[in-house]
Amino acid sequence: MFYWFMRRGVFLTSLIEGGAQERGRRAGTENIPAIMGMAAALEEACGRIDSTSARVSALRDRLIAGLLAIPHAALNGDAVHRLPGNVNFCFEGIEGESLLLLLDDRGVYASSGSLDPSHVLLAIGRPHEIAHGSLRLTLSEDTTEEEVDYTIGAVREVVAQLRGMSPVWRDMENGGPNHSCWSEVNMALYSEKVMDHFRNPRNVGVIEDADGIGEVGNVKCGDIMKIYLKIEEDVITDVRFETFGCGSAIASSSMATELIKGKPVSEAMALTNKAVAEALNGLPPHKLHCSVLAEEAIKKALQDYYERNGIAYDRSAFPDCEHCGHCSAE
Repeated sequence: MFYWFMRRGVFLTSLIEGGAQERGRRAGTENIPAIMGMAAALEEACGRIDSTSARVSALRDRLIAGLLAIPHAALNGDAVHRLPGNVNFCFEGIEGESLLLLLDDRGVYASSGSLDPSHVLLAIGRPHEIAHGSLRLTLSEDTTEEEVDYTIGAVREVVAQLRGMSPVWRDMENGGPNHSCWSEVNMALYSEKVMDHFRNPRNVGVIEDADGIGEVGNVKCGDIMKIYLKIEEDVITDVRFETFGCGSAIASSSMATELIKGKPVSEAMALTNKAVAEALNGLPPHKLHCSVLAEEAIKKALQDYYERNGIAYDRSAFPDCEHCGHCSAE
């Protein structure tokens, strides 16, 4: 029961137009069938809440155990005192957007949250960069053991794939610092060409006896690219890359290496980020810095080649990675 009080001379706009209920101020009658249906649903759900919670908790624990078997995986939050259907992880050495895109390809739909790190993860002691890279998986009463096992396998496969091309992960394996990063996923932002070079990157790997090596970017930026060049008679005969970063970063690295492979050094020097972005049929405005990093990584490798071989060059033609301005914009 509630009462309206309206002072004389005051005109109130109708909240809902239609019928004459409440003197025309709020149209509509109560939806009795829907109210009864909700009450019945709540009664049924509450009647089996204990059994459902126990079953979902068991599936949650199965998922947590499977993901913890992945090296350098960390569970966010307590392993026992948590919601039955909630699992939140981070994986060192890879970047969040790439993880989500490849999981989506395998039919596993997860979330990394927003661009801002979770204040809850920060409060429980996660470093800022790790809080940025969390992966959230949610289970329900309809989830099956088969689906949980499939998800564990898919995450393990994707993490291994991304670490296989990540210079950050390779540094960690060699005793370097641990890193994690962040991203959000929105596949609709990307062209089919970008997604093709992300899902099926060309020229991934390392050239052990490279004639030139260039690395640009940093964890703050969110992307690190490393280019390896093999050069014979002033022609790039082979090129490989490692990239820690988002889908745009991996696609840009892949396309850039394709554009210079088999080309004279002079043509590689002339490669621009605009050419990389155009070859990918465009990048979202906030991802253009990835094509800039690809250009700069190639020039860094060429600069290394010149210095190793005592070849004179114009230093002004080799701006560092701060040229893209992405880090300063953070």
